[in-house]
Amino acid sequence: MKRRRAALIVGFVIVLLVALVVASSYGLLNIGTKPTGTVSPYGSDTRVSADLILTLQVTPKGDGTFTIDVYVANKLGRLNNVTTESQWRLQPGDFDAFDSCGMSYSFPFGFAIFQGYYDLRNYTQARPLALYNTTYASTCTTTLYPVAYYLFGPYSDTAEAFDSRGTSLGSWNLAQSLLTSGYWTGGPGYWFGGISSAPATFHAYRGTYTVVAADEWGDVALTHFTVSN
Repeated sequence: MKRRRAALIVGFVIVLLVALVVASSYGLLNIGTKPTGTVSPYGSDTRVSADLILTLQVTPKGDGTFTIDVYVANKLGRLNNVTTESQWRLQPGDFDAFDSCGMSYSFPFGFAIFQGYYDLRNYTQARPLALYNTTYASTCTTTLYPVAYYLFGPYSDTAEAFDSRGTSLGSWNLAQSLLTSGYWTGGPGYWFGGISSAPATFHAYRGTYTVVAADEWGDVALTHFTVSN
């Protein structure tokens, strides 16, 4: 009797496993998978391509202040040689608006904050907010030696940059973190200590904003945050 009961249980388990496999093969069941780029309750997004991972995370810190974290990392457990591509989904100058020079330097990724709600279909219509005090104008220079490729460490966001001659330009930590509570409008005010105009105005975040991160391999990560009155 016990052997018969055990045989029935084994037979039921086998039938159940076969049914699950068939359901999965026809798309009726999705086991243990998560779509890439799903926005979590903490405001994050991830994109994967060229064996790299682009991650964007927005963390509320209280009182309308947020930390923006972006990094590009090697998803492989070995050295990863990645050639630069310049496949930007936005103009590089639109990114890193917390710096008065934006992305005038060579860096393979950046981010921007836009006022309002945008998604991957229309974010290119938005204009980035200035995240630095625009009262003062500044001059900017560009990198003299453009990067030809990056050599990433295993499972790392640290990469050594090389020019087209194979000369090392140094190791970079491909990560950014910014604590921000608002943006600036107006300016520039002072130019080489000469002609001045009205100083810029600071605006604390109110309403909904879109944060977009992108890298030069064509990846875009996007999420949102909202500050109520």
